[in-house]
Amino acid sequence: MTSTSFIDRLKQRMEQGSQGLGLSRPVTQEKSRQIIRNVDRWTNRVWKEARQSREVDKLVSDLVIGDEHRGGTRGEFEPAPELIEGLFHSLYKANPVLEDRRRLERDLYPAHKILEGVQADRQLKELQELTVGDPVMATVAITAMAEELREIIGRVPPPPPPPQPKPQKKPEEGDDQGAPGQPGQGEDSGADSSDGEPGQGDGSEEDLTEGEGDEFDPDSEDAMNQAEAEWEAEYDKALEDLDLDRVANRMLEAAEKEAGELDNLRKGIGLEDGEWQSMDPEERLAFAERLRTPEMKALAEVVGQMKRFALGVKATRVNDVPHEAYDVEAGNVLTRVLKAQFALLGHPATKYEFYRRYSQKELLQFKMRGTEEVGKGPIVICIDKSSSMKGKPFMWAMGVAEALRRFAADEDRDYHAMFFGKNNDRTRFDFPEGKGPFEKVLTFLGAQANGGTQFDGVLTEALERASKQFDTAGKGKADIVFVTDGMANLTKEWIAQFRAEKERIGLRLYSVYIGGARDMGGQAGPVGLLNQFSDAVISVADLKPEAVKHIFEKV
Repeated sequence: MTSTSFIDRLKQRMEQGSQGLGLSRPVTQEKSRQIIRNVDRWTNRVWKEARQSREVDKLVSDLVIGDEHRGGTRGEFEPAPELIEGLFHSLYKANPVLEDRRRLERDLYPAHKILEGVQADRQLKELQELTVGDPVMATVAITAMAEELREIIGRVPPPPPPPQPKPQKKPEEGDDQGAPGQPGQGEDSGADSSDGEPGQGDGSEEDLTEGEGDEFDPDSEDAMNQAEAEWEAEYDKALEDLDLDRVANRMLEAAEKEAGELDNLRKGIGLEDGEWQSMDPEERLAFAERLRTPEMKALAEVVGQMKRFALGVKATRVNDVPHEAYDVEAGNVLTRVLKAQFALLGHPATKYEFYRRYSQKELLQFKMRGTEEVGKGPIVICIDKSSSMKGKPFMWAMGVAEALRRFAADEDRDYHAMFFGKNNDRTRFDFPEGKGPFEKVLTFLGAQANGGTQFDGVLTEALERASKQFDTAGKGKADIVFVTDGMANLTKEWIAQFRAEKERIGLRLYSVYIGGARDMGGQAGPVGLLNQFSDAVISVADLKPEAVKHIFEKV
């Protein structure tokens, strides 16, 4: 009777499937279609919302279908949804981890390779400063990659045939397979090296059951791994011509430019980090679409320049004494720097940090204010929206208006804006203490120029607003800023009454004349007319922030 070892008997029973011990071959692990491994339920939920957005859905559909039906050369790319999802997670997550490609469905291989190139590029970290945790910025970044994605996908070669495990070549008799003296190798292998002990190649049944070792098992792990490695090497060679590293870099450059532009746009028109992050993602995406129009981009650039200049003027203007410290801010005014900051100079290891903070204006210092800031009244701005103001003049006037609204918000002053044409044509915006929801600010900045020009109606209303607050709340020093490029007829009686009421309240009126209008009604010209009811008139020929420096200093 032939005896067999326990291991041999166990192998036989495993091969019998449901018979014997009831054991079967290990089940092959199910493949995944999630290219980024560390994705939680919340991130998946965020992605599903982003996937439903018009721009992302359009991009995915276009990549899946291709453009051959339109006469193009780009064929279908079925794993496009998984590729775009992987890009989103790579941007949205701080530390995205690629899934092992052996655990993915084979058709995802080129998508995995593209994402490998993206994650290997150092520029991804810079882009993530804008996109991590922000689904809108991540979505904008992805759509900015669209052109490069279409180009690279159009050149992705078809995959090689599926890998087929091949049997290993058996050693021929007399082949030298290793160093002498090693079992099973060289001239000392086989029966010649038998010493009669079981399991040492003596041909006994204890060593090998009948036929065992002579058959090739294509399902073995080693055979599958070898076949898979050969398939990957073959496909990698075909993908080399795509220059994925260079393409990934171009994709990230385009994404960073677009996301950075949106970030500057929303900051330029006053949407700060806290308000932006507190918005619902859908609301943020809607705002992003509105901000990315050519008109809003041009306006945001003007507003940003005006705001930076205005804040610089405000920081240097002199307030009445005595001053008081009421807060802490960053800066480098040594007379106001907190004493604790000078402690950095006491040790060689930290003194350079003090110099760095000083050069970057990052030292903590007392924020000062003077008595002049107490009791300031409202700011009322009147902007001519006649047809002649269209284009750069109106955009420049909007930059002045938004900079002044920031002043009002910083000082908790009420802010009223009126866009005027003829007396029956006015659009009004009220911002208590200079503040309001961003939807309102965006609508305010979206005002359009059209119509005619009349002065008396809008100036009377501006005066009434200032007078009402002065009489009921005891507020004084209201400021009216009047911006126009036109001319209107005003009677001497009206001008006299207006000036008397203006002096009673104690308000100041600054007029900004954007040159170009002709003399009308035989009066002293536009500037001459404005001088009759204004405290100061500024003629502006070159539409730069410096032209209204006087207003930023005094308001």
